[in-house]
Amino acid sequence: MIKTFENIKSAYSGSCRICNTPIQESLSNQFDWENEHRDFIKLNLPDNDLIIFDQNTGTITDFSITETANTRKCMTFGMSPLNFVGPPHIKYSIYDGVLAVGHNISCTNCHMYDYTLQLFVNLDYWKVTKAILNSEFVTIDEGEHVYEIKNVYTLEKTEYTHIAQGIHGKTLILPLVSNSMKRPKDVLKRVKSLLLFS
Repeated sequence: MIKTFENIKSAYSGSCRICNTPIQESLSNQFDWENEHRDFIKLNLPDNDLIIFDQNTGTITDFSITETANTRKCMTFGMSPLNFVGPPHIKYSIYDGVLAVGHNISCTNCHMYDYTLQLFVNLDYWKVTKAILNSEFVTIDEGEHVYEIKNVYTLEKTEYTHIAQGIHGKTLILPLVSNSMKRPKDVLKRVKSLLLFS
């Protein structure tokens, strides 16, 4: 079951499933800007290209693309604190229409939870129009045993790895075990139960 967020802001709310640190604290580490700019999200694209948007509205505030040996790209405008310079009229030679971009968000406190969003960026309207939860990943540390569980909602599968005394076991791919990682230890119990009967 794929989760589509009600709005872009809700995709960046909530807290870490392990330590309960608000996700916003992890996002605030992206920039060295003052508090009034804490709502900007930075998406890194291939070839050092960059999109910056306001998570409250989804509006793109900066879009910077570079020139490569094979392709002539344009560098565009800037309304955020980065203030990119470029031609007054925007013309795309590489990016056009709707761009699907993956954005991984990790807890910077415990480093044991992350999730990946699929963002749909409409370059005709300069707006991030949709966000879906692609996957969630947790690490559960129980001393000599560490468990890694990744729910990939878009593919409806769960990936499970057991690490015992520092030795990685084989990653097992299972049907989607849970529609949520809100209680990771419950998900781990389900995985272990499923493995007992397989």
